[in-house]
Amino acid sequence: MRRGRERYKIAMIGIGSMESIPVYHYNPGGTVVRVAFSSIETPAYKCDVFPICVFGEGSRVLSFQEVDESFILGRLRAWSATSIFIDGLEPLNSLSREALNALRLKAKSYHYTLGARTLGLADIEKIKLLDYVVIDYMRDYSLEPALPGNAIKLLYDVLDLDAWVEVSAYLKEPDIKKLHPLIVALEGTRVPLHVFIEDHKGGGPVRDLYSTLSDKLYYVYIHNDMYPRLDTLCPNCKAPIASRDEGVLRSLELRESKCWKCGYTIPFQGSIRKKTPSQLLLTVDEGGVKWYHPSQLIGGFGFWASPT
Repeated sequence: MRRGRERYKIAMIGIGSMESIPVYHYNPGGTVVRVAFSSIETPAYKCDVFPICVFGEGSRVLSFQEVDESFILGRLRAWSATSIFIDGLEPLNSLSREALNALRLKAKSYHYTLGARTLGLADIEKIKLLDYVVIDYMRDYSLEPALPGNAIKLLYDVLDLDAWVEVSAYLKEPDIKKLHPLIVALEGTRVPLHVFIEDHKGGGPVRDLYSTLSDKLYYVYIHNDMYPRLDTLCPNCKAPIASRDEGVLRSLELRESKCWKCGYTIPFQGSIRKKTPSQLLLTVDEGGVKWYHPSQLIGGFGFWASPT
């Protein structure tokens, strides 16, 4: 191994859609390599019903393997991905700014984008190195009372940056009062809000929550097995812009980043595809992502192998 190459301790690496993160308005329809840097030394939360729970205590993320940047970039080439997503429980805390910048520069040299997830405790200087960021608002699942407030504070800071941001809120049931700090922060912005709801309470409360949020915010998405609201509608004329299943972009109709019907500007950024590639859908699990331990790809599949 040549000197100067960065080493990274990762727990899992996966191939997925941008929509599986979920990120709906940046690189829509794109393929992403998700790299889990999670650590047991991060803020705790308790949940077992959402995709993010894969990073919880007792999961595969506690088994690390050290790899270098060529392993990560090799996955992008082998899987025809266009972006790296730093995933897990406050994963940026597991990376020094120097290591993150090295990965950013290497990714940029190959025209890959770089994003990350945060619970609200990430260093703003690290977030400045990203192309996009997801802020998780663990309102009902955090074991640390201050954590949701930290997410709100970081959101205000990120809104002043150039990085694209989307927010995911996690609720046990559809309670609009628990989202009030997010509504205040997001009102008037074009930031998409994803709301994950464990118990739909019969469906009516979910529909009421969606209606109330849609009256206040531009782009609202509800993630619930029985009553999802995953499509993008034009805020101006309500024409359908994007159709989705969980983790999958089925169609996207834009005319030069504008609504096909009324011409209203819709904020989609980065590389834009009309739908999730069919080849990716044959590879990933339900929900748009397939996880591997790094050792599976180094030994079992081979460095350049496809995961299929």
